[in-house]
Parts: sequence; structure tokens; C-alpha cells
Amino acid sequence: MAYQKVMIGFTVFFASFNVTFADDVIYGLGVGVQNGVKVYLPITIGNFLLEPTLSLFERESESSDNSIRSSNEFRVAEISVGMFEIKSISSNTKTYFGVRVGYINREDAAYFSTSGFRKNKSDGYFIASTIGAQYSLTRDFSIGLDVALKYFKTEGTSKTSIDERVKIQESGYGSVAEIIMRYQFN
Repeated sequence: MAYQKVMIGFTVFFASFNVTFADDVIYGLGVGVQNGVKVYLPITIGNFLLEPTLSLFERESESSDNSIRSSNEFRVAEISVGMFEIKSISSNTKTYFGVRVGYINREDAAYFSTSGFRKNKSDGYFIASTIGAQYSLTRDFSIGLDVALKYFKTEGTSKTSIDERVKIQESGYGSVAEIIMRYQFN
């Protein structure tokens, strides 16, 4: 039922766009400048931008206090697609607005020298209303800024060293800003 609501929402969202289809489609490649690796595959069709994205983030840390040592691992992978309407501000500057939706997979673990470990694995979805601007440095290369309000929901399991398993659910929202460099193959 939730997927039906999402699909109806996308249909209404796309119907609200004034999309002008050009004779050609412009493909590109982009990277996000942040922690981790984020790769964008922008596809521009007239004043519409379709942007599949793959994001991988990993962080590890260790600490010790007297005789207690601990280490933490955190990994997030996201596969998403952004759908945006493009507005030209000047010959070199464009703005875009729309939504990114995708799948999220999260894993985190904590290891303690005195009490064993705890491992969490979860997956789910996210949706982010996004607005951005990009400035063309050359005909093919641009730099931009995305700002988004992102909501996520995940479900999974938590396991401890004593083989205790617990179902976990997380949801939340937050703001995300990112610098993106894009190259378009004209």
C-alpha cells in the first residue's frame, strides 16, 4: 500500500513539470565532494534532469580508556535517482528542483574488549526534496550545490556477542548539502 502511494505521488509530481523534450539527450558523469564516494550519472532531456546516483560511505574509529578498548565501524550504501526540472538563470547558471528517492543499506558495529560486540544491519528507503544550482565553467564542465531535506526509514536486526537478536527500526530527517562536479558529453 505504501508503494502505491509513492507511485501516485511520483505521477502527480511528474505531471506538474513543464518538460520540453529536446531532439537530443545529453549524458554525463558527476562526483560528489563530501565524505565517502558519490557518483552521479546525469541525463538531461530538454529542461528535465534525470540523475541516477550511487553513494558509499565508510567510517572506522578506535578508542581506549585504561584497560577498555573499543572500535566502531559504520557503512552506508545508497542507490537513488533524482528527478528535477531545470531553469536557466543566465547562459552559465542553472537552477533545478525536484526529488531524489532511493534505497539505503546501513551497517554499523561496535566491539568492546570487556563485553563483546553489537552489530546492526538495516535497509530501507529515503526521499529528499532537493533544490540546486550549477555554474558552467566550460561548455561541458560545471560545479554545483545541492541542498536537500531528506527523510529516511530503515528496518533490520541488531545482534550481540551473546547471540541476542532484536528487530530495529529507524526513521528521521535532516538537511544535506553537497558540492557536485559534473561533466556532460556534448
